Amino acid sequence: MSKRGQGGFVLYGTVAFLAMALLAFALGWSSRITQNEVAKQSTVYNDSIRQVKNAIVQWYEINAAANSQNSSAFSDQFLQSNFAQNLPTSVNIKSSILIGQNCTDLKYCSPYHVFAIWVSPKGGVDTSAFNPATGEFSPAPNSTSLLLSTKSIQDALLTKSIAALDNLGSRLAQRFSSGFGVSTGHSSSNLFRAQDCSNPAPDDIPCINTYASVVSSNFPAITNISALEMRDAWGNDFLFSNLQNSNLDIPYTASLEMITPWGQPIFMTVTQP
Repeated sequence: MSKRGQGGFVLYGTVAFLAMALLAFALGWSSRITQNEVAKQSTVYNDSIRQVKNAIVQWYEINAAANSQNSSAFSDQFLQSNFAQNLPTSVNIKSSILIGQNCTDLKYCSPYHVFAIWVSPKGGVDTSAFNPATGEFSPAPNSTSLLLSTKSIQDALLTKSIAALDNLGSRLAQRFSSGFGVSTGHSSSNLFRAQDCSNPAPDDIPCINTYASVVSSNFPAITNISALEMRDAWGNDFLFSNLQNSNLDIPYTASLEMITPWGQPIFMTVTQP
């Protein structure tokens, strides 16, 4: 074989090698672009879902009392118009009904809503399924989603409210034990209730026979306890009675009541120290 012929083969081989290298480079660059686009798209999806979640959490905390009374699911129109506007991508939102309304644990059970937030899979059929009765969500393959429960919000408000109720009871018991600075020997006197209901002394707690708001009465002035300490975390007044559910014999007691936004009464007995 001539040297010229060998040179032709070398040239063809070099060209073929360069072509394959260029093709590999192009494919690799294309793959990198695709990966970058996918990563960028994923970031947009996650950011949009996070924005919706944060907006719902903030709204739910502010309106927790009203939301606790809404036993139904929130409408798609309400959710879309309030939480899914002006986003870089379209976001779906579904709400459950109020879950846990029939809980029998009087103190530590708070009803809550569940929200499914997701972006439909690109170029595919969205088979995502949400059960509004249970809050269970099955996202479609390749979709980006998040399930938000407001149970932690409600539990925190309930815990804070019970702590405030306990604190008010302790303050009333402490006031009883102090005897208002009057002479000693008050064990036989009921300082939770005026001795003369028709003509109570200025420092007496008036006769409150049935539960009434401690804020609307002159309770704050008499007890020197702030009205803010007489409300639950949802902003509702605690109730007080020194006759209903109370003992008018030694040891004297009075009764505090808190009614949760979902209608569950929680009682506390304040006992003579």
